[in-house]
Amino acid sequence: MSIPASELSNRLYDILDAISGGLTRDEVAEMYGHKDRASVDQYMRRQGYVWDKVRQNYVRKDSAAAMQGRVSSSRAIDVIAQFRKPGADAREIAKRLRFTNHHEMAKYMQARGYQWDAAMGNYVSTANEVEDTDDPDESATEQPSTSTGARGTALPSIDWGKFVPLLMRLQKNEDKLLALLSQAGTESAEVPRYAMPGVFTVKSIHMSVSLDQLVKEFSREKNISQREIFEVALVQFFKRYGYEREIEALLSR
Repeated sequence: MSIPASELSNRLYDILDAISGGLTRDEVAEMYGHKDRASVDQYMRRQGYVWDKVRQNYVRKDSAAAMQGRVSSSRAIDVIAQFRKPGADAREIAKRLRFTNHHEMAKYMQARGYQWDAAMGNYVSTANEVEDTDDPDESATEQPSTSTGARGTALPSIDWGKFVPLLMRLQKNEDKLLALLSQAGTESAEVPRYAMPGVFTVKSIHMSVSLDQLVKEFSREKNISQREIFEVALVQFFKRYGYEREIEALLSR
């Protein structure tokens, strides 16, 4: 004996309402005499419905694509809105929105297609797919590992492995880094003097009036001749731009 169409229609909407009310697919299967939730999935597919991981309910197959990316519930919106406020604290938000704790809130958001973004300090929507297979266990349930900040805010764990190439590069250039740090620490110290070998000559150069004024002011303030200013500047220039060996050879004479 076939089941009347009206009864099939009622069962369809009863299943949708039951899951919206918080029942699992296993509980719905037991309620309506199905073998397991895979049987419920098959029944709903025959009615034109498929399981949506984000909404955690069945949706019409022809409208499933349009539903992707939508916020699954007003409660998820509330969570995101709370984290947008300055000084947002995960524990306080969880308590305010009647979650058992912030871990339960994190699991709730993940189950509805959201993950924690440390850069934004909030939950963001993830790419989701509508389930259309016989495997009922494909919904994500694993919670990313978190640590607790100073104010109790749940923070994602850091993948230290991705910093290994950077650390290796720093180690490889340790001497250069130490030289730069040493130079940075002595920028405000006394201007170095160089004993330049050889006979001196006169060289005329053109420069802007404002730059010439800076040279004169620096000479008076630091008690250094303008010739020495240009000598120091040229020595530092040659060292920085590929003539370090040549200038060291010159100064060692």
